[in-house]
Amino acid sequence: MKRKWINVFLFCLLTVCSKAQTEGYHYYANVDSVKNSGFYQIDLGPTLNAHIKTDFSDIRIVNDAGKWIPHVLDGSIGPFGYIVTPVNSYVEFETTISSPATTEMILKGNDAFIAAFDINVKNTSATRVAKLSGSDNKQNWFVIVDSLLMVPTVAEKNGEKRFHIDFPACNYKYYKLVIDNKANDPVNFMGITTPIYVKGVEGVFLAENPKSALFQKDSGKISYIRLSQEANYHVDQLGIRVSGAKYYYRKLEVYLPADSNHSFSNPGTLLQSFYFSNNSSLDFVLPRVNPKVFYLLIYNQDNPPLKVEAISTKSNTRSATAYLEKGIGYKLIIDNPSAYMPDYDLTKLNNIIPDSVQLLNTGNIIPFERKEIVLSPEKNNKWLLWVAIAIAIIILLFFTQKMLKEVDKRKSA
Repeated sequence: MKRKWINVFLFCLLTVCSKAQTEGYHYYANVDSVKNSGFYQIDLGPTLNAHIKTDFSDIRIVNDAGKWIPHVLDGSIGPFGYIVTPVNSYVEFETTISSPATTEMILKGNDAFIAAFDINVKNTSATRVAKLSGSDNKQNWFVIVDSLLMVPTVAEKNGEKRFHIDFPACNYKYYKLVIDNKANDPVNFMGITTPIYVKGVEGVFLAENPKSALFQKDSGKISYIRLSQEANYHVDQLGIRVSGAKYYYRKLEVYLPADSNHSFSNPGTLLQSFYFSNNSSLDFVLPRVNPKVFYLLIYNQDNPPLKVEAISTKSNTRSATAYLEKGIGYKLIIDNPSAYMPDYDLTKLNNIIPDSVQLLNTGNIIPFERKEIVLSPEKNNKWLLWVAIAIAIIILLFFTQKMLKEVDKRKSA
């Protein structure tokens, strides 16, 4: 009998633990059945990534019991088309506040090419815009990226957030990050970790997102364009088609709304700026973002405005690879704002994954059921209160009378 109760307790404990591993996730998609045990790949295309954070930290593969199955992100394709490998090492840096509105950070580079790095900061919700330059002598600086949007995301340590910085691969000895605080207090930098080293370059397949809605307004010397996506698809590249002039050379700025009160006069935060012309590419690479709305500003100066015929958004394809067993059902669970990147042993054992891996598809995206507390309308039950008070008084009188009779008996005795 005792053993039976122990088994029941362990089953309940397992159920609670399994539920805890899926808690906080808003959507799931069933994975195709596994015919034979082995490594399989799941593509994370636009339909799925519309519900996934841009760092892919909130995806999990779970079995029928709700337990996490270790996976490896293909990983390696960065926002500028490079194959990258994360390396856990510390980067030497120093910061100086050159003025109340600006913070300068100098980083010591490495021999290998660097395509990105992470900055850990004390907890903050503030966003910042920065400029990144490189140098080999700390005297002559050369621009790498004119405008970087720094948005805080979840870090491994409690009490910290992380800024992820992407840029075209470089091998400078030093890097300088100039952060515009706009007269606000600076953020508190804790350290720089997980630099990303470029191993090589390969062709990158860009998946085109569903068509976006486009609206253009020309005012004075500036053309304002609002681009609205159907969902929060990942965007690594914008493609623009224009007409109206045979020869042109214009400046383009891409903005992300800072809040819900965005408009042409309040487009938000500058994400990236470019110059384009009639003989240049009209495909613009962005740090990976996933807003529903973009604002684009084209500076026409004294020229007639260009007509923006269409804008396409694209994202680098990603996938998750895991060892799955025959006869077990699996789900891909996604969309958890508080999730962090899992630390699986499999990520350190990439050499055991074969070069050719079979693809598994996922079904429709289904929301998890959310239990809502339904509050019934308040009823006027004051009469119940008066009945309860009356019953309490009657009981009190009964025991008081009984106690008085008992006292009288003792006195007469």
